[in-house]
Amino acid sequence: VPWAIGNSDGNADNFWWLGFDANGNVIRNGNRTNIDRNNMQPNQNAYVNGNIDIVADKEVNSLLLRDSSQTKTLGAGRKLTIASGALGLEANNPSLGTQTGGNANGMVVFSEKAFVFATASSDSQPNQIWSTIIAEKGFVSGYCGQLLLAGDQSGIKGELTVNNGTLQLGSMDGTVACQLGGGQRLAGVVAPYGTPGSR
Repeated sequence: VPWAIGNSDGNADNFWWLGFDANGNVIRNGNRTNIDRNNMQPNQNAYVNGNIDIVADKEVNSLLLRDSSQTKTLGAGRKLTIASGALGLEANNPSLGTQTGGNANGMVVFSEKAFVFATASSDSQPNQIWSTIIAEKGFVSGYCGQLLLAGDQSGIKGELTVNNGTLQLGSMDGTVACQLGGGQRLAGVVAPYGTPGSR
């Protein structure tokens, strides 16, 4: 498997990526240590608690983001590749991009099927993704939280699945839709925020 998560204390926010040691035992894979976003490395399970704007294109294996009301846009023309497909958004603040970010929201490319672990507990403060997503192998909204997906998301192909929690399509104020490319199979419960004036 490209990734797995584990939790030792029952707190939904305190999960981390798992891996295998030389004897085939399941272990925590790497450390939950905050790093600067510009120091993220390929094959790394990265934990970033702070700004997410990057000065150059970056690749990680998996990313757990807790951005505590810091900069949420990647930067104009910037690309973040998540090789395993696993992205965690911890607590109510983390987002990739903003409603007004435009080109500065950048692009997130998932090499495998995208699986987003959203932990936001409030439907008025969901985790949000406005960065353009490229997910050729499908997109899964999972875990137990609230996730909002909006803007140009025509790069999501195949099945769009709500595995757990709630997925909201479009901005909360109803003014910006989630633009999918068509041909997706929707599985699970999706909240249609994308139609102005309705939820």
